[in-house]
Amino acid sequence: MINAADKTFIGDPNPDFIYGLNSVTSWKGFELTVFIQGSQGNDIFNLNRVAALDLGMGLNLPREVFESHWTPENPNAKYPASPVR
Repeated sequence: MINAADKTFIGDPNPDFIYGLNSVTSWKGFELTVFIQGSQGNDIFNLNRVAALDLGMGLNLPREVFESHWTPENPNAKYPASPVR
């Protein structure tokens, strides 16, 4: 029988490191800009959850998410501190 005790988290969304490179060069009135960024070592990235819960901008949050953010009065909240309060 499968029940709640069988639930587990698979993968780690946190990267081992994040890198970036930005370079600008110009020659005789021409300019070349190169920007490269990435992350290494994360097993998964749940972009659907980020978009659905809008954890980055704080706009259009579901009520349950908005009311369950960390605050000093609610240190055991389900979600991190809200960017907008």
